[in-house]
Amino acid sequence: MTHTPPVPAGNQSPYPLQTPPKPHDDHAPPPGDPRVATTPPPTRPNTIGIIAVGAGLGLGLAAIAGGLFMTFRDTPKRKRSKGKAAARKPKSAPKSKKPA
Repeated sequence: MTHTPPVPAGNQSPYPLQTPPKPHDDHAPPPGDPRVATTPPPTRPNTIGIIAVGAGLGLGLAAIAGGLFMTFRDTPKRKRSKGKAAARKPKSAPKSKKPA
C-alpha cells in the first residue's frame, strides 16, 4: 500500500508519525579538509607484547607459589600445646658455681 488515505483535519494527531529527515553533512568534514589528512591512522595495540607480559607474570607467580609450597612442606610440624598450663613452663633456678 503506497498511498495513505486522507485524514480529516479534526482527526489528525498533534505529534508527527515520522521524524523529518536529518542532513548528514553537518557531522562529517568536507572531503578536501586538511584536518582529515593530518590525523594519524589508528594503530593496533601490541598484542604479542601484552601476551608476553601476561605469560611472564603467570610463570613468575607460579614459581613463587611453588617455592613457598616447598619451603613450608619441608619444615617440621610444631607440637601444639594442650592449653595455657602446658604452654607455660616454670623457669629453672640458676645453677650455682662451684668454687675451684
